[in-house]
Amino acid sequence: TATTEIYTLSLHDPLPIFEHDLGVLVLDEAVSLDEYGQLPTQGLLDELYAENKQQLYTAVGYGLEGSGPKTSFGGDTRRRAELRLVNLNGVLGAGKGTAAKFSSNANTGGTCFGDSGGPIFVSGTTTLVAVVSFGTSSTCSGTSGAYRLDQADDLAFLATFGITP
Repeated sequence: TATTEIYTLSLHDPLPIFEHDLGVLVLDEAVSLDEYGQLPTQGLLDELYAENKQQLYTAVGYGLEGSGPKTSFGGDTRRRAELRLVNLNGVLGAGKGTAAKFSSNANTGGTCFGDSGGPIFVSGTTTLVAVVSFGTSSTCSGTSGAYRLDQADDLAFLATFGITP
């Protein structure tokens, strides 16, 4: 299905992309699925992190399976990875409330280049809490940054399209 319109949340210019890394694609034909992702309520990540720092989150994407200074592989298969939320204090200069830092590790996987824009769900649910936004390492190891969807400005932007929690 082709898109007819693309909308992005960009409140200030110039800003690093990850400070307002959210968009909506309006398709020219309706898509019918058995199940759809659900938006979070405002502040959900803060609540979940305060309750259980071991809570798992599921990232889904088509990104590279590995990357290094002189090599990379993968990027053509949809994959899932179980992540842990490392902190909500912001990442790479993006302030608290904008970006979240998630783990990537050899046991449960992680995100890599090409996963950007992919959803991050509360594990075992259809609740979206963030989108993969940027890496913090050229080898896709350690941690990665995600753009939070549970903030008032993001939920208001999505509500203009009739998308609500």
